[in-house]
Amino acid sequence: DYFVICGARTKELEQDAQSVLSSHLHPFTRSYTPRVLAHFPDRAASHLFDEAAVRTLCMPDGLTFKKNLHDLHHGDFHSFLITRENGTRAYGSVLLFYELVQDTKVQN
Repeated sequence: DYFVICGARTKELEQDAQSVLSSHLHPFTRSYTPRVLAHFPDRAASHLFDEAAVRTLCMPDGLTFKKNLHDLHHGDFHSFLITRENGTRAYGSVLLFYELVQDTKVQN
């Protein structure tokens, strides 16, 4: 079992594959590749940590930014299941929430 925090590393924003074709759009309307910012424990012998699968399942639509309070959701919740090649399963639950972007350089 792992506890994971996914989000954005501000110095390493990368448009996700679906968003690359729409690079002419404002940055707030594009989606970005989420990153695993932290996970606990660092490793578990019985369950290998698959970062790519976890970040994709945590944020299937990619990471997006909101700059208006009315655009913010109160939080979304979903569950997922990873079935490995050997048949073992890892279950996950996601609480997705937005934080208001307050940096004026980013907002404009």
